[in-house]
Amino acid sequence: MEDLCSYPIDLSLCTSFFCKPAFYERQEASSSLEPQLHVLQRPQVDVHPSFGWKKEDLLSPRFRDWLHVDGGSVYGLEIIAGPPRGVQASQLLKKGSLLLRVPVADVVSEEVVVKSRLPEELLSMKNSWTGTGLEWQGLMLTAWLLEERRKSGSRWQVFLQSLPSLHDLRDHPLMLTEEVALTCFGGSHRIAERLRARHDQLFREHEFISQLPTAKVEYLDFMWARVMVLTRAFMVPRVSGETNPETIRRRRALSRKHNTSTHRSGRRPSTEFMVVLVPFADLLNHESKPNAGWTFSPERGFEIHAKTDIMPGTTVVTSYGAKSNEALLLEYGFAGSPNLQDMFEIQMDVHGKNKTIAMSLRPLDTHDINGLFQFLRGFSNNRSRVLEEEALQTFLAACTHWVTAAPVVPEPCEQYLQVRAQIATVWVETLQHCLSILRTQRLPDIGEDTIYKMLISLYVWSWVLDAGASLLPENIVQDASLRLGQLSATAMLQMMI
Repeated sequence: MEDLCSYPIDLSLCTSFFCKPAFYERQEASSSLEPQLHVLQRPQVDVHPSFGWKKEDLLSPRFRDWLHVDGGSVYGLEIIAGPPRGVQASQLLKKGSLLLRVPVADVVSEEVVVKSRLPEELLSMKNSWTGTGLEWQGLMLTAWLLEERRKSGSRWQVFLQSLPSLHDLRDHPLMLTEEVALTCFGGSHRIAERLRARHDQLFREHEFISQLPTAKVEYLDFMWARVMVLTRAFMVPRVSGETNPETIRRRRALSRKHNTSTHRSGRRPSTEFMVVLVPFADLLNHESKPNAGWTFSPERGFEIHAKTDIMPGTTVVTSYGAKSNEALLLEYGFAGSPNLQDMFEIQMDVHGKNKTIAMSLRPLDTHDINGLFQFLRGFSNNRSRVLEEEALQTFLAACTHWVTAAPVVPEPCEQYLQVRAQIATVWVETLQHCLSILRTQRLPDIGEDTIYKMLISLYVWSWVLDAGASLLPENIVQDASLRLGQLSATAMLQMMI
């Protein structure tokens, strides 16, 4: 088989997972890859080179008309061409105002797939599906995207043209070599296993969906569509109010024919939520403190409202949920600011004993802090300044690695590693203060005006009490005890909410 990287196509495939030998080994028995993707023809003038649409497209008559056909609407929004792309306010948006309404008819759900020409083929294969019900819905949407992109004159063309290309996904961890992807996550063995499991699942899904008799599904095409669903789908309450008699009859007939009323475990599948694609709502980016929120109902469809007053030129964002930056990078391909869900592990081998130390912005309690320092001392009852300094220096060296290490990685990975560095900095400064106290016998003025300083104060004062009178003067210990008592864990957490 020819090397995919030798083709003169506008894709950064030589840095992608698809140039890995493991991929070729899996494909030995299958036909060779065709590198030419089935892409829509897009305008060649005044178009952003990466995304293929103009800034004003979201407010263009074509998009407005497309939404208005089924009762949808958009107010005061415009696209940020990026990168990163997103949506911003084009005028003052008052708190509570409606920004976007996508009617149920324009939400790509199981209903849409049922009305296409795919359901007979898909449902005939469902009994052999070994994944979950939500994964099945995602696979149905993946097949739908592939089919609609091949169609000439699809009614969904306006939506399809708003989606990123495969080239735009080149920095997503699922598109990187295993080596680069692991560098993104700091070489974590746990993440390595998750990445391998995800790739194995994607290969199985591709093999499964390739059984569709409608068309041959190339792996690159499949990856584009599958990542679109993985990164852009919403989970909304299931629509149960279907009123079209023909649709109801057809769904019941297919359900009886293919026994889709139960999950492979024998239990009835959850009907509480469904996985959907929502045109143009997927353009909004994520923030842990969003200025907009969405709702969904069978009557009004998918709506986005302003949660605060939004000034012109301000990016309009929603929340993807309480997710760590590790999850955001692995699932969506980006990382943001440090948050309470962030946690990474440092493996340390001290005095022949191994310990996994969890790093996060969630404050450790006194028992955990004392246990950590006892481990660093080798659980020895012998206390001396020399041994204490050695223990602190060992931990400091391990933490400093995450602050100073700067591998060359794609931008989203760089953002994630910066998050890890910020969290590690808490312990770097903590240990530096502890060493200073040990050497000077004086407490520093740390301050408590940020969550980082509050955490450092918590850990430093706790260490002083743990070190105790055997290493420090009594007045130092008493002062640290007073300062520790003034810290409020509740106040610390509220600074992050």
